[in-house]
Amino acid sequence: MLRLSRVPSKSVLREPDGNLAIPLWLQRDGKFDADLALRLTPAEAELLHAQLCFALDNAPRT
Repeated sequence: MLRLSRVPSKSVLREPDGNLAIPLWLQRDGKFDADLALRLTPAEAELLHAQLCFALDNAPRT
């Protein structure tokens, strides 16, 4: 089973080309496998932000 997690100690970075990079950890069968980054254009990041806000707004409150 594969799992992606944000690296808690690393912030989202703006790269020299203007894109954004979200540092991630890849785990395979519960064991660390690799560091990688989700790279997004500013437009893709804006869309993801909007979709996350919408999903969080509709999430049941605990």
